[in-house]
Amino acid sequence: MNKIAEQSPRRRRDVAFWVVAACWILAPVIGVGMLYQYLSTKTIVATQEVWAPALSAEETRAQAVGLALEWSDGVELPAPAWSGTVVRVYVQPGSVLKSGDTIVDVDGVKRIAAFMNVPLYRALVAGSTGEDVKALLEFLRARGFDVPDSDRLSWDAWLQVSSFAKSIGVDTTQGLASFDPGWLVFVPAAELTVSEVHVKAGRPAPASGEPVVTATDKLVSAHLVTPEAIAEVTEDNPITPEAVASSAVAVPEDAVVLVGKNELAVNEARIAIDPAALPQLAAGVTQGALTSSARVVTPQPAAIVVPAAAVLTGSDGTCVVVRDGDKRRVVAAETIESVDGTSLIAAKVKSGESVLVNPSATGATCA
Repeated sequence: MNKIAEQSPRRRRDVAFWVVAACWILAPVIGVGMLYQYLSTKTIVATQEVWAPALSAEETRAQAVGLALEWSDGVELPAPAWSGTVVRVYVQPGSVLKSGDTIVDVDGVKRIAAFMNVPLYRALVAGSTGEDVKALLEFLRARGFDVPDSDRLSWDAWLQVSSFAKSIGVDTTQGLASFDPGWLVFVPAAELTVSEVHVKAGRPAPASGEPVVTATDKLVSAHLVTPEAIAEVTEDNPITPEAVASSAVAVPEDAVVLVGKNELAVNEARIAIDPAALPQLAAGVTQGALTSSARVVTPQPAAIVVPAAAVLTGSDGTCVVVRDGDKRRVVAAETIESVDGTSLIAAKVKSGESVLVNPSATGATCA
């Protein structure tokens, strides 16, 4: 019993020794195996092909330009030969007055704004002829009345004139003897913005030539110039015609002019805003301002957006690898711009086609 008891501790020490020795020998082997497995996993992940769709992009180039603005002084609309009392006023400061709109009511007859080639200066009757007759018929035709393009008031045309007179409050129960030129207020433009009204309801109608309405300043031109040309323009230091001419910016044929988000047409010479677009421009700038800014935007050829890593550099340039079914093809690509991990490229790649995101890691080349 004593020998057996004495041998048990020794045997346990021997077993412990061989266990420790085995761990000491096997630990490096196990560690190397685990490291190899880890590295093998990483290598497999790195060499897996990763694909991503190419996206189309509408690429443009914008050039900042200045606008040299020219305004005319606000016009006054004078009263014709009126008599009577102002019954009602239909306009107010800030309102837009268009040709055909009612300005005031005098003695129950509405007085209408009329944009015509010439103002009416005499009473017209059936059979009247002249330039003022032609202007009246053009005005009525624009209002929807069935009148001819003529400088003579035929009987049929006179009936249409009578219908217009009735529509504004003239008593035509006994027929219309003559057309009073005071029923129309001559305006120099098809559309004006009212800045001041000089008549009030309940007061006598203004005398002939007295102002009825004053319009705001009118924008008459907007030339495209370099930003430097208008940098120091003030009321005391306005831009000169010579400076406008020497700093003019010509808009390319395929380009457009944007003021804010609004596209404005340019004139035939492509160095100024088209006159027809000036009211739209005027609505977006401070009245009377001498300058403003715009952008000349030129569209570029269609471009494709891909991950920046997809662009591979080869000996003859750059390329991308595109998946074509089970195959893949190499497409030459020119990088236009790269930002935030994406590249804008010019390449024969369609939107939605898959490009290889990690070509370098997978052994792809531009050859």
